[in-house]
Amino acid sequence: MAHLSVDKQGNSVDLQVNLDFYPRPQVILAARDFSGSCWVNVSDSKNGFVSISLKPKSPGADVSLVGHEFFNYLLSLVRSR
Repeated sequence: MAHLSVDKQGNSVDLQVNLDFYPRPQVILAARDFSGSCWVNVSDSKNGFVSISLKPKSPGADVSLVGHEFFNYLLSLVRSR
């Protein structure tokens, strides 16, 4: 599955994505597509997870919403493959 952690002071959101449910190519594509509106960092984590950090480029963005939008977009990519 997936996990979301919001850092409102740092204006960022950290996501843990399970590669058993979300294939790596779709995770990378979603991260690339979000790079226009966010600074994105993707790194391998342990136990088959990928860590994604999103920091909106727009200072007033709702980071929690950005994280949920990322997951929704990732799910749409997985469903359309």
